[in-house]
Amino acid sequence: MPEPTDEELGLPADDGSLDPNIRKELRASRIAKRELEAEKAANQSAQRELAILKAGIPESPARDLFLKAYDGPVTTEAIKTEAERYGLMAPPAGTGAGGPTAEELAAQQRIAGAGATGDTPVDEAARAAFTAQLRQAKNPDEVMALIRSADPALGVFAKGLQ
Repeated sequence: MPEPTDEELGLPADDGSLDPNIRKELRASRIAKRELEAEKAANQSAQRELAILKAGIPESPARDLFLKAYDGPVTTEAIKTEAERYGLMAPPAGTGAGGPTAEELAAQQRIAGAGATGDTPVDEAARAAFTAQLRQAKNPDEVMALIRSADPALGVFAKGLQ
C-alpha cells in the first residue's frame, strides 16, 4: 500500500515551520491512528457478523440487505427480534403475535379429536369392536352388511352411502 501524502493525513504544508523530527512523529502518529480506526471498524464488523450468525438468520439476499441496513444493538437477541420483525425468521413457536394462543391450541385439539362426521370424538372401544367383527366376517357380503350397519361416528361408509 502506498504511503499516504501529507495532505491525505491532514498535515500542514511543509513550509519549514515544523521541525523535521516533529513532522516525522506527527506523520507516524496519523498513520497509526488510521490503521487503528481501520482495525476497529473491521473488529466491529466481525462482532456484528458473529452476532448475526448466532442469531441464526438463514442465508438469503434479504439477509444481505438486512446486514447492510441494520444499525441497532449488536446483540443476538436484538438482531433476532429485528429479523423476525422483517420476516427473515419465524418467531419461536407459541410466542409472539404470530403464535397460536392457548384458546386456539385447545380448539385445534378438539378438531383433531373429532370424528369423521365432525360432531363427536371417535370411541376407540367401538372402533376396536368393529374391527374385530370385520376380521371375523367370512365373506364379502358379511363385510358389507357390517359396514352398512356401522355407527357413522366410526367414519366407515359404503361407497355412495355417505
